[in-house]
Parts: sequence; structure tokens; C-alpha cells
Amino acid sequence: MELMYRALQYVRVNLPRRVIVENVDEPCGCQPIGGILGGMREYVWAEVVLCPRVNFGLPVLRKRRFWVGWLRA
Repeated sequence: MELMYRALQYVRVNLPRRVIVENVDEPCGCQPIGGILGGMREYVWAEVVLCPRVNFGLPVLRKRRFWVGWLRA
């Protein structure tokens, strides 16, 4: 999580209009990431879980979680 926090330093400094973060959909990773992103009050966040097999017909079952952030006006 320390690496994730440091990687998001670019976002904190440059404030891009949109941000996309992706990780496997497992509580041990998603809960801390959600907490880090929730602390970035400059953004409104939405999240979605996608399964490569169900959503795209690919032979992979490992679900992925995506967070999309929009810079507040």
C-alpha cells in the first residue's frame, strides 16, 4: 500500500481531470486502496468490478476492480 500511496503522488500534485486505478478484486487490497482514494477529497470516485470471462468472454476468472475519479469542479 505504501507503493500505491506514493504512486498517487503524481495525482495529488498534478490534479488530472480523470484518474483510473485498477487492482484484483480481493478485500486485502481493495479496502486499503478505497481508503487511500477516499482520502483524496479533490475527486469524486466511482468503482466497478469486472470479470474477464463474464464481461468479455476471455478465459480468465480473476475479477478486477476499477476506480474512476473525476476532479471536482
